[in-house]
Amino acid sequence: MRIFVAIKADDNIRELALEIKKKVPVDVRWTPPENLHITLIPPWDEKEPNIQGVADKLEKISAPNISLAFKKCSFGPSSRNPRLIWITADSCEMLNGLKNDIERTLGFIVPERKFIPHITIARFRAECFRDFPTKEFDLAIDQEMKISGFSLIRSILTSKGAVYSTIRDFT
Repeated sequence: MRIFVAIKADDNIRELALEIKKKVPVDVRWTPPENLHITLIPPWDEKEPNIQGVADKLEKISAPNISLAFKKCSFGPSSRNPRLIWITADSCEMLNGLKNDIERTLGFIVPERKFIPHITIARFRAECFRDFPTKEFDLAIDQEMKISGFSLIRSILTSKGAVYSTIRDFT
């Protein structure tokens, strides 16, 4: 089973994504509002009998109350080779701490790179970018998201995109 750990977007972020969609002059595959999230641990394959054990480990982590300020919407993750539209927030020490706690608890060894809190609102193939009428998209936003928990989520990949279902929420 393909699973990951994430923070689900709140209603304000889902509404913001719909507003941004009206302003983007390119044809992309939009993330359904119910699928918007901040990935803390990217998807991995886990045998179904082990899922309960993963959830039990995550249950031991206490999620802090965090206020995260999203400030920008742009092509990403690289301006040279973009493949998505994302909204990004400034780094947050408490969020970094939660991510590190989850990684340690689950025994993940992750590459040393800066964690950029973000929510992917649309995806496209990198080769499609050359056909976009605009190569730059940088929209200033000001949207706060209150965080008080995280979720273990199942991901099923389909030809139309991923289908997510919550296995368990944690606070």
